[in-house]
Amino acid sequence: MNVLYASAEVSPFSSSGGLAEVAGSLPLALRTAETDVRVITPLYGLIDYAGHGLVYQFSFRYPHRSGSLDVHVHSVCRQDVRHYFLQCEPWFGAEGTLYLDQARDATRFILFCQLTLACAWELRQRNNWFPDVLHANDWHCALIPFLLSVSRSSPDWASMRSLLTIHNLAYQGHDAGAALYYCGIPTRSQPDLVYQDLDDNLLAIGIASADVLTTVSPRYAAEIQSPELGRGLDGLIRTRSASLHGILNGIDRQHHNPETNCHLAARYGAVEFSLSRCINRKDLQRRHGLDCERRVPLVAMVGRLDVQKGLHLALPVMRRLLTRDALQFISLGSGDPRFHHELALMAGQWPECVAVQHDFDSALASQIYSGSDLFLMPSLFEPCGIGQLLAMRYGSLPLVRETGGLADTVVNYDDGRGSRGTGFVFGWSETEALAHTLEWAIRTWHKRPTAWRRMQERAMKQDFGWDKSARATKELYRDVLISEVHP
Repeated sequence: MNVLYASAEVSPFSSSGGLAEVAGSLPLALRTAETDVRVITPLYGLIDYAGHGLVYQFSFRYPHRSGSLDVHVHSVCRQDVRHYFLQCEPWFGAEGTLYLDQARDATRFILFCQLTLACAWELRQRNNWFPDVLHANDWHCALIPFLLSVSRSSPDWASMRSLLTIHNLAYQGHDAGAALYYCGIPTRSQPDLVYQDLDDNLLAIGIASADVLTTVSPRYAAEIQSPELGRGLDGLIRTRSASLHGILNGIDRQHHNPETNCHLAARYGAVEFSLSRCINRKDLQRRHGLDCERRVPLVAMVGRLDVQKGLHLALPVMRRLLTRDALQFISLGSGDPRFHHELALMAGQWPECVAVQHDFDSALASQIYSGSDLFLMPSLFEPCGIGQLLAMRYGSLPLVRETGGLADTVVNYDDGRGSRGTGFVFGWSETEALAHTLEWAIRTWHKRPTAWRRMQERAMKQDFGWDKSARATKELYRDVLISEVHP
């Protein structure tokens, strides 16, 4: 079975968040002797061509509505998975950022979808390799299923199937009508698109056209069918509910391993960890000017400073508890300037209790996971979430809101001996709900250290590797190949 996996960003070549991490890990887990997975992505100007060992493969001309385009294909093999990079200037090849603005990005990624199918055809002609399944990711690649459906009138494409993964429904590629026209895309006449006025929404077009749909957690698959979290597409998604599957994302357990991580002051495993984590905690405090002698839990946040991540809930609670000298707080990540400002005020007011760094540093992130006691993730919605998985891997207990992948991965503490639970969970997206849950966690840290250690050990032993995700995805590939084409 041949699979062409299309993504706008792929770690470690190009990355702005979780999409790149998935695209950089899942294809490696999918690759077996029976499943030849290959990745295709744009060649951005910011990619370190020589550093990653890319080599030129071939070129072809693409007859675009705006004129004939020269397309250059480069590649590298990473852990037995071939990665193709498409260069087509001025659209891809010289830019210093992944994304530009809404209008230009719509045109760029519509073109990328067209070039993905064109490259698949070139690979058939040149290398005798042709995909059985096209796996598209998010709005950037969502036009691929539609273009395949148009191409199926030809016997060469008739047996190919498509899968679309929705990583975050908040980003849809909407109002792309002008770009669709400019790129010569045929009329989208599916009734569900026309009646809901969604025929210029790239993600909606993909949802209506793909043979099978996935999201990055089972809970999120249910949530996006509701008006609250459906972002205007819930009606369309409900029409595809029989074809929608939630498959939980994973993490690279070899890379994110407290037993081998060279950035930690002390390494440890899931059985003997208390002393090493204490060393890591003091090292983290010392490096960032926090008082090492305070007997309070160290609470951490790592990620984008955004309302979606619940910063508007977390910061007032942090301020309240810092006033009571109840905790220390460390934050890593950038985003909304108003949250930058609020964190700066807190760090200035409580310099021995609050540390803030905005520039992301993967080494520091692992030090925070291994040295903090609690990992805060009070998201309004969270398709899957990686932070809570990494926190558990390193023994920092997550405190999360019950939504999306957070609900699927964190088990609430039993408020007893710690016989059950891998963290703390609250439901309502309200400041008081978070405050009460955080106060509960702080009391547990002080008064029930044995229960706390039991939860840490259980959390560290959780298996959130990519193998489960890969097995479920390959099962969908097999099922879709023997199923009828989506009309």
